[in-house]
Amino acid sequence: WVTKNHKFVLVSIGSFCAVMLWIGKDLNWSARLFDDLPKGHEARSSTEMVDSSLGGMIPLDLVIEKGEENAWNDPEAIRALDEYSAQLRKDPLVGSVVGPQDFLRAVARVQGRQLASTRQEAAEYGFIYSLSEENIYKRFVTVDGKAARLNIRLHDIPADRMKAFVAEVTARAETAFPGWKVSAAGMATTVHELNNELCVELIYGFWQALLVISVVLALVFRSIRWTIAAAIPNLVPVIFLLGAMAMGGTPVKPGIALIFSIALGISFDNTVYLLGRLRLLRDRSKTGEISVCKAWYQEGNLCLFSSIALAAGFLVFLASYFSLNQQFGFYMVMAIKIGRAHV
Repeated sequence: WVTKNHKFVLVSIGSFCAVMLWIGKDLNWSARLFDDLPKGHEARSSTEMVDSSLGGMIPLDLVIEKGEENAWNDPEAIRALDEYSAQLRKDPLVGSVVGPQDFLRAVARVQGRQLASTRQEAAEYGFIYSLSEENIYKRFVTVDGKAARLNIRLHDIPADRMKAFVAEVTARAETAFPGWKVSAAGMATTVHELNNELCVELIYGFWQALLVISVVLALVFRSIRWTIAAAIPNLVPVIFLLGAMAMGGTPVKPGIALIFSIALGISFDNTVYLLGRLRLLRDRSKTGEISVCKAWYQEGNLCLFSSIALAAGFLVFLASYFSLNQQFGFYMVMAIKIGRAHV
């Protein structure tokens, strides 16, 4: 039926790929860092408690700097930082905010005074910390007093919201401190960004693998037409994965992005078997004609058995304790099914 209705089959598969490719453009880039651990697990319970009750899990450091010594002895700068920190604490995404103004206020309260109102008071409060065995105040203000660090801890929020929030916080700090240099650092600015860059490389890096495989097939078959015939159908599993992950709303993580290159390599397996059988039948034929149906009958069972074996191997991941492993196994089994079906 497939060979007799090959035009209908080709149009159907092409339409299916077009739809899935259109859906796949909206991948979910809102991964979180600590949501893979099983619910009820000791490690997850600990992270959730820290995130909800102990000030947040994701550190974000804002460094606010001015090109003059002892700039952070200025009472106006300290007051502006205190007001800015108070605004941040009202944000539901923020777990805690600690800055040099909090340490200065602590000393002032011990002495029955308010936050420093003069440069001399600010310098005096900072000097008191230098008398301790470990000067913790210097973790927040540089020795020359030019730069201060505001330590913000955020809740474990999705990657896209984290990126937007960091940009917003930095912009608000630049507005609160005009003429000062503001820079953001910490896990909130790096981990999600690095994960997304890695995922993009893993997802779209299958083109390099496809190129290498195509070169090898061109040398084996000694035909560009046969190479194209082998390469193009194997894009179907990759396109399907894009659409399926977008429809399922699965957050893209490096462990999931690995599937694309693996699926491409597996899908080529049966393609090479079938094309090799077609080439053998053509060479044995006295007329040089190719019997596609005969190749199907000779290779179909072998492809089926290898697909079952591969799928059974990845089904083990579905019984995993971790959701990331379960997602990996699910999408790999789906990719194998699609990869075998398109052959």
